This record gives sequence, C-alpha cells and structure tokens, in this order.
Amino acid sequence: MPGTETKGVIRGFRREQVVTTALQLIGRRGTPDVSVEEIAAEAGVSRATVYNHFRDREEILAVCAAWAHRRLEAAMEHVLQTDAAAEDLLSGFLAAALAALDENPGFYRLTRAYRGAGGPGGMMNEELEAAAPRGRALFERLVQRLATTGSLRVDEATAASAIGVVLVGALERRASEVSPGPVEGEARVLADVVLNGLSKTRRRDR
Repeated sequence: MPGTETKGVIRGFRREQVVTTALQLIGRRGTPDVSVEEIAAEAGVSRATVYNHFRDREEILAVCAAWAHRRLEAAMEHVLQTDAAAEDLLSGFLAAALAALDENPGFYRLTRAYRGAGGPGGMMNEELEAAAPRGRALFERLVQRLATTGSLRVDEATAASAIGVVLVGALERRASEVSPGPVEGEARVLADVVLNGLSKTRRRDR
C-alpha cells in the first residue's frame, strides 16, 4: 500500500492532470462550455475520479483559473526582479503574458468569457476578484520601474493605460492566430510601440 506521502503525490498529480486537460480542451474549443464528462474522457480518467478531486464543474474552472494565474504572476514577478533597461523590462513583462497565452490558451478563453459576461457568481468570480488586485499590483510595480529606469520619465497613469490597451489588443490578436510568431519578437515590437508613444506624449505635454 502506498504511504501517505505517496498518496498525496498521486492525488496532486491527478488533480493537476484534470486542470491542465480542462485548459487544453477549452483552448481547442475556444469556449469554457465543456462538461465534466468531456474533461474526464480527454484526461483518460473516469468521471468518478474527477469528482474525487473536484466538487463540480464550477470548481474545476475556478481551479483552472487559479492555477494559470499563479503561473502568470510568477513569470511576471520574475521579470520585475531583474535589473533591466526600460525596453527590456517592458518587453519581458509583455512576453510573460504572451507566453502564458501560448502555454494555456484555455486560460485566456476562460477568463475572458467570465469577465465579458459578468459570470454567474460563485467560485470563478471569487477567483477573478482575488486575482485582480494581485495583477494591478504587478502592473503598478512595472510602471514604477519604468518611471525610474535610466533617463525615462513616464506618467504612471498614462503608461498603465497604454500598456493595458496594447497588451489586451495583442492577446486578442494572438489568440485568433493559427501560427503566432515568436513571443520575444512580438513583445519587443509591442514594447517599442508603447515606449515610442509615451515619448511622443511627453514631448507634446512640454
């Protein structure tokens, strides 16, 4: 009989297997409208096994969002801890978001579907509400870093708005592409667009 520690490892593996499978399925379908039965079949486990780890479909989706949020936030946090020039810092931050989309397209579809419709409440909305301030804090730290990196002086409200608009547009476009280009190249182009736009805005304000 496996020991308690081994059982915990197996349980954790099964739980993550269901989560990653659900995200892959949502990504391929382009919609979060997938059933527990479909997720179980895709993961190669029984429906009972899924219910051993999750109460219902709502919990699966909420855990999917939480799992992907943690990975995205960790990637962005890693970028913010680097000592980089403004362009490298911004392109690295954007690349982390684009890479998260490539890795888990289902995550983007899932969160967009719930944010766009307001959601029916429950665990998914709780996860989105919990993730929102963490995301804002990362964005604020990025903008603060941009404002103090080298000779670049950025109005924080303008910078946050510009980066947000460019990033959302890039994610929407990339999500619809069959074969998107390399993350690093696209992130570098986006960073150039943002920084050039902010430079022009500052010159007009003088």
